[in-house]
Amino acid sequence: MNLELEVNGFKYNVTYSESEVKEIFIPLLNKIISIRSRRNNRIIVFLAAPPATGKSTLALFLEQLSKKLTDFFYVQALPLDGFHYTNSYLKNHQATINSKEYNLHDIKGMPETFDFESLYKSINNLKNKNVKWPIYDRTLHDPIYDAIEVTSDIVIIEGNWLLLAENKWDKLKELCDYSIFIEADGDILKDRLIKRKLKGGSTYNQALEFYKRTDSKNVNRVMEHRLNSDITLKLLESGEYSLKTEL
Repeated sequence: MNLELEVNGFKYNVTYSESEVKEIFIPLLNKIISIRSRRNNRIIVFLAAPPATGKSTLALFLEQLSKKLTDFFYVQALPLDGFHYTNSYLKNHQATINSKEYNLHDIKGMPETFDFESLYKSINNLKNKNVKWPIYDRTLHDPIYDAIEVTSDIVIIEGNWLLLAENKWDKLKELCDYSIFIEADGDILKDRLIKRKLKGGSTYNQALEFYKRTDSKNVNRVMEHRLNSDITLKLLESGEYSLKTEL
């Protein structure tokens, strides 16, 4: 199945196999829609995964696919990244991680660089209100507040840290009705992350250094410090997904 999607401000043609759509995505959406049909309020789904697993694209694809399945309960995809602190804030604040102090701007993307309190409040408000949701602008490299009006009966929030089993972040899961995690082998993610930097204009050595300094730490933290999810998908070397647990 082919679709043109706008992901993080850029348009991409994305393709998912017939087996992925029929065996994973449609049953997954039917499961989520079934949960919503038994409730009187909006339901919240978490899609958590390490970087470079295609979670942003998948969330937007599920949003589009839901419109083909039902006339009642549509999915709306929402990014976690809009809750980054602004660059001006990051440059003027520090965090201590494993007994070492870092300027927040130098570790941008890690959990410490997100406004957790605003995130928690916004997710909590989603249950019964139509709220405004921020996005992260990859040309400005800063969040844009109130960019998305949330109106759908089902929201899928996607991000690295939604199922993080660490102080305060582990409280997020109590706000969600269903959770999905995507896992992948480290070598596959390393290759995808380096290729992503190369496409952005980095040299191979620059991309490798960035992976060692930042991306690898994020991958390990997401994979090794996570709460259980309702279902787990696995990203294969081919770029396709498989079901690791039953729906």
